[in-house]
Amino acid sequence: MATTSSSTSGSTTPLLADVDDGVLESALPKPSPSADASTPLARRRPTPLPKAQLFVLCVIMLAEPVSYTQIFPYINDMCYRLGYAKSEKDVGFISGLIDSLFAISNLLTVMHWGRLSDKIGRRPVMVMGLVGLFACNIVYGFSKSLWLTVVARLTMGALCGNGVVTQSIVSELTDETNEAQAFAFISLMWAVGCIVGPTIGGTFSRPAEQLPQWFDTPFWRANPYLMPCLISAGLMLLSLLFCVCFLKETLPAKARAAQSPREREESNERLRAGERAYGAMDEQVPAEAAGILPKEEDRLWTTWEILHAPGMVKAMVCTFLMMFENQAWDIVFILYAYTKLSLGGLSLSNIQIGYSLSFAGSVGAIIQVFIFPRIQRRFGMSMYPVVLAVLLLMFPAAPALRALVRGAVGDMERGEAGALALVGACGLAFMGRIAAMIFPLTFILCKRITPTPSALASTAAIAQTVTAGARAVAPWLVSSLFALSANSSFLGGNLIWALMTLIVAGSVWYARDLGSALEEAEKDKAERLGS
Repeated sequence: MATTSSSTSGSTTPLLADVDDGVLESALPKPSPSADASTPLARRRPTPLPKAQLFVLCVIMLAEPVSYTQIFPYINDMCYRLGYAKSEKDVGFISGLIDSLFAISNLLTVMHWGRLSDKIGRRPVMVMGLVGLFACNIVYGFSKSLWLTVVARLTMGALCGNGVVTQSIVSELTDETNEAQAFAFISLMWAVGCIVGPTIGGTFSRPAEQLPQWFDTPFWRANPYLMPCLISAGLMLLSLLFCVCFLKETLPAKARAAQSPREREESNERLRAGERAYGAMDEQVPAEAAGILPKEEDRLWTTWEILHAPGMVKAMVCTFLMMFENQAWDIVFILYAYTKLSLGGLSLSNIQIGYSLSFAGSVGAIIQVFIFPRIQRRFGMSMYPVVLAVLLLMFPAAPALRALVRGAVGDMERGEAGALALVGACGLAFMGRIAAMIFPLTFILCKRITPTPSALASTAAIAQTVTAGARAVAPWLVSSLFALSANSSFLGGNLIWALMTLIVAGSVWYARDLGSALEEAEKDKAERLGS
């Protein structure tokens, strides 16, 4: 049973400091019906979650999505009013470029942060990322020139390695019976960030105009986009406080070294009793001594070796496609909602865009916490292409909604399109939250596709590099395609929607046998690890 839990938890194996040789064999957890690997996952009793640490991690995780999404309601308005774009038709080119810069710099640095967290620990890397987000939010808020905005966004992406660190921490805290619930909470924080971030950006951008009773002063008129950045920076400080004061180190060697003698003895007592509190953090028996992990596997795998592991290429291609398509939707939806009806959009105001995103995020939070873990335990990875296919409904629905609104109210000015436009936008944003169930599924996929426990963080870093690549390509590409569609009569101005629908259809077809590839990879891993 210890062999099974070590291989399926997907975590690196801790070093042993104070376990007596005589308890090694008795320390291994005893087989039980609730944890037998042959028992279907849906029928196993879930391992209790480390709720306190997950709560701390959730608070910390709120920082990144808020920092990333708070610019969405006003980025197009910012590019136009500050003169980054010559005309409203050109806004998509500039805003897409600015958004891509975050992912481009993240693409070039995320492998470094993943490797560094394997060497110095998870907490120090998390602290560096939060400090970087705090500083860059303030610089972004004060920027009034394109070059300074670009520098702030580039630096923000380069200093932020929190995604790969968080994924590693959750993997080290869970096993396959509770991973869906734990990863759902992490995805929940992204959904909450999608509520908080756009609400902040939509409500507090241009405060001298939107909240004149409090902020109609020369300072706020001169810095129209500073307020949401300051609020976002305040949340970064809160996350930093929780990280420094409450987050425990989970890198196995570091975590073991930080234990007090009493904590080590309590861990050893649990081992003697065959107990397992949660995830990998209670696996104190050294892999080689306990016969869990062959010596040749207990090492840091190279990137080349990981990429050539069974099923890895399939998993990484699916990861790229899902991120590209979901990121494309997030970006093009905001641009579509902002653009005038006469140019192919819905003519919504900044605050209306923020409210629609916040509504969708609220409903998405319920989906992530209460619905996703249940259906994932029942259907497993077979639901991956099904969730991906939700986008097949969303991309064609956008031009249909615009045609419906325009037919009902005509070419209204921004913010005056009426309830139909706002309700329709909320509906499309809600569908985006359903499609977002693909993210915790991808976390689970990357954890299970890991060829050996010692390659956990490196595999997560590869996945983060792949997703960063998708995030680098998608914003500029779809924003440019949207701008081209607005300036062209080809396909009635619906080029962007037609192309994205075809891309999604192709990715759903490609992911149809992902479950088989994962089974092959897990079988190969079990054979190598001696399971």
